[in-house]
Amino acid sequence: MIEQRDRRIRVAAAALGVAGLVTLGSLLLAQGIPQPLWLLGLLTVGFVVLDNAAVEVGDGLYLSASAMVVFTAAVVFGGEQGPAAAAVMAACTVARVDLIRPGRWAVAVVNTVQIMLGSVLAIAVFSALMPGDVATRADVGPIAFAAVIAAGAYPWINFGAVSLLSRRLFPDRPLPRARHQITNNAALAVLGVLGALLGAVYVLGGAVVLPLLFVTYLVGHIGFRTNAHVREAHEATIRGLVRAIEALDSYGRGHAERVAHFVALAAARLGLDPSARTRLRWAAYVHDVGQIAVPAEMLHRAGPVPAEQQERVIRQMAVVESILAEVDFLAPVIEVVRQRHRLVAGTPQGDESVEARLLASADLFDGLTSARSHRAAVTQREAFAELRSRAAALGGDVVEAVIVGIERSGEVYGSPDADSTAAVEHLVRERAIRA
Repeated sequence: MIEQRDRRIRVAAAALGVAGLVTLGSLLLAQGIPQPLWLLGLLTVGFVVLDNAAVEVGDGLYLSASAMVVFTAAVVFGGEQGPAAAAVMAACTVARVDLIRPGRWAVAVVNTVQIMLGSVLAIAVFSALMPGDVATRADVGPIAFAAVIAAGAYPWINFGAVSLLSRRLFPDRPLPRARHQITNNAALAVLGVLGALLGAVYVLGGAVVLPLLFVTYLVGHIGFRTNAHVREAHEATIRGLVRAIEALDSYGRGHAERVAHFVALAAARLGLDPSARTRLRWAAYVHDVGQIAVPAEMLHRAGPVPAEQQERVIRQMAVVESILAEVDFLAPVIEVVRQRHRLVAGTPQGDESVEARLLASADLFDGLTSARSHRAAVTQREAFAELRSRAAALGGDVVEAVIVGIERSGEVYGSPDADSTAAVEHLVRERAIRA
């Protein structure tokens, strides 16, 4: 499967590489090399640097402020050479450090041509709507109007191109939902309009305003980066909680990471938006955080917790969760965890979210396929069967998303076969008797 995917990527890279070269060559022949060259080079460096500095603003979603630069170039070089300038700048994004270093040249080519075609098309629309070269301040208004239309279309053109390529190259991978991109695409459109206005300022003010342009590009990047830093700080806090939980229960070491992995596989199949995926991943990390308040002898006992002690454990865990729920960024995460608890306890209220059902399903699967102090792990086939038996409570679509996600990943968890499970169960019972 991996070889077929790599072959598809190489074929697509070859075809798109030819298309990219034809597009670039045709534009340079028709429009000439944008002049002055030093300014084209300067803007190209800015475009490539910002593209390489793309930051994660959601679960697996990366954005950069490079849209500002391409719209600046469109105004600076005018309608006659704007598309050619966009093609030159986009062509240079093949120098993506994160792709070249691991030797992923085919992916770099596909990414570059997708950016080139999207940029050229958007700038062609912008150039067609522009009233002409900027001569006076009166021209700024019409340019801003043209930029609103073209910059608004720019991220959607790229989104369409990415979706088309994903459908061809990764047919088993769920496609991103358009409605989930509205906020981020709106932000990119605003940056595009701002870039066009910066281009008008340069034309009217001359090279003396170049520092202003690059400072503004930096501010746009910092805006994305600040959001990423906040997310990273939140994630670090949550991972600290995970380490505290795992220190208390050696059998649970790695459990939170595996559950987070399983929900990620399933969330992609269900088409959850990036914010929901992030919230779900964090909920997977902290769903056992209440164990911090549970006495060690209960966590490490060689058997299930007696019924008379379970209520006490639940109360202690609820106290910890209530404290964490007072933290703003954790409040929605803890709500998912609480809904998961209701599903696991068999006391649902009927309003449990898809996220909670995913978390409960992934948690159940990992619990079944992991050895505990009082029982052995079951086989993956048996765990899948148990999940399907609870589809009425957890949701059939959610259960199948978890199962299909794990199966298509090629990963196998749990005991290798029923005989191994039986042998381990025998040892566990002997240990319990001796204790």
